[in-house]
Amino acid sequence: MKKVFLLILLTTSVFFTFSQNVVIKGIAKSYAGDELVIYGFKDRLSFATEELAKATVDTSGYFEFNINITETMQAYIHLYTYKGYIYIEPTKEYEILLPKKKEKTQADVLNPYFQQSSFSLRVKTVAKNDLNTQIKVFEFYYNQAVFYILDEKSKKKQKELVSSTIIDLDTLFETSENEYFLNHKKYRYANLHYIVYLKQLDKIIEKYFFEQPILYNNIAYMNFFSDVFQDIFSMKCNVVNLSEIYNGIRRRDFSLVKSALMQNENFAESDFAELVILKGLFDIFYQNSSSEPSVIAILQTMKTNAACEQSKLIATNLLVDISKLRLNNPAPKYVLANKKNKLIKSDKLKGKFVYLNFYHPDSYTCEKEIVFLQKIHSKKPKMLEIVTIYVSEDIQDMKDFLKENKKYKWTFLHTTIGSDVLKDYEVCAYPSYFLTNPDGKLIRDYGLSPLDGFEQMYNSQLEKWKKANSDNNTILGP
Repeated sequence: MKKVFLLILLTTSVFFTFSQNVVIKGIAKSYAGDELVIYGFKDRLSFATEELAKATVDTSGYFEFNINITETMQAYIHLYTYKGYIYIEPTKEYEILLPKKKEKTQADVLNPYFQQSSFSLRVKTVAKNDLNTQIKVFEFYYNQAVFYILDEKSKKKQKELVSSTIIDLDTLFETSENEYFLNHKKYRYANLHYIVYLKQLDKIIEKYFFEQPILYNNIAYMNFFSDVFQDIFSMKCNVVNLSEIYNGIRRRDFSLVKSALMQNENFAESDFAELVILKGLFDIFYQNSSSEPSVIAILQTMKTNAACEQSKLIATNLLVDISKLRLNNPAPKYVLANKKNKLIKSDKLKGKFVYLNFYHPDSYTCEKEIVFLQKIHSKKPKMLEIVTIYVSEDIQDMKDFLKENKKYKWTFLHTTIGSDVLKDYEVCAYPSYFLTNPDGKLIRDYGLSPLDGFEQMYNSQLEKWKKANSDNNTILGP
């Protein structure tokens, strides 16, 4: 019994040592009744995101987030047309000011190139040496210096400007003791050196990464890391043994790739070597289609066999990123309500081809093309299920639409703007079309309008499926 109690005590102690609460609160009356969500990044290589906390704004405008974090990190919040960022530190409390609510216009919603305006969230009561203020002021002067340095054509003067800039910034922030900010400075200075000593890559790596801690959550560190190791496995790089590395990639052998990289003493530290491999694999995945299967296989190995837990996490996140909406991979799942408010799971549609489309009521193209969906449906294809996901703020909009258009008798499901299903399918324009096979795998994406020869394409896919599965199914149409 004593052993059990001791184990519980130790576990509790570890939890409170490493996971600490952060409070973010404020008053924003224009958001009354809204649910706000604050997010963070799981890692800064894949940029996979995670929900940190939710808060409902009450009638007085008050909201409060309670977040458990283990170290300083950057968080952000979506505010309709805005996206606000803030650095948060364990045990700290922040009272923030939100901009007046400004909802997206219908033009914004239908614009595939719309981007939220990014800004730094304002902290109402700023403490001495506040991290957000320090970084904001530092970046202002730093960016001005970079402009002058890049504008100077003389390499000699560039080096002089870098030296004087570092002295000036150090003088301005000499009282800071915040570890996160000190590392932020260090790797922004490193970036200045990288600008003027670009050809001395091996020396840059030795100075700023060899026997240095890996700062996975420090933005300046990870941005600098990504710049320095961009295309590290490309043929232009002369700091690694590319022939042995590519041999390992071709053989889909993670240990071989790692041992080849670690032959260079600058990469002799295991965790750092793994981070460089993850960056290199991610880059070549999008450069060389022939390498894609090998990259996926090595990431699968790293997901379970990497020595560093953070490497396992990043490998997992990268696999999700490169596999999402990848042809012949499982399509993203969803659970959405139909016109009877019954929740329909996408898994229930397995066994059929699913022609999935996203419909927005204010899209003229959606209005035009849905007529052709009806023509396809009228032919009653036995192996094809048409699913329209109707995007609006209220499910009643979809119900009213179907009452007015009773000839549309296929499956309609409802979702709202900004929902997970829109993010998972990366819907940025309406209509968007996808086709999955009876195994639930994506076989066509985006360019699947019923006006663009869908029937012929579907018949071809069905024939292939029948041949592969020796199944007697009916082809679409007479």
